[in-house]
Amino acid sequence: MADKVSDRAINNVFEAVNTTAMHLGRIVGLIAGAAGRAAHEVVDLVWDYRDLASEVRKPEK
Repeated sequence: MADKVSDRAINNVFEAVNTTAMHLGRIVGLIAGAAGRAAHEVVDLVWDYRDLASEVRKPEK
């Protein structure tokens, strides 16, 4: 009986570790994707400001 209890405990710990690793992997993937998209938006914003600045510097016609 003690073997069954210890086997069950070991299986539960193993399952908990695997589940935690899977969810952490998903979380890291989501964060990395969001960071990449945010960086892309910042680059786009910088380009937009550069375009606006070049329009301001143009001489009047």
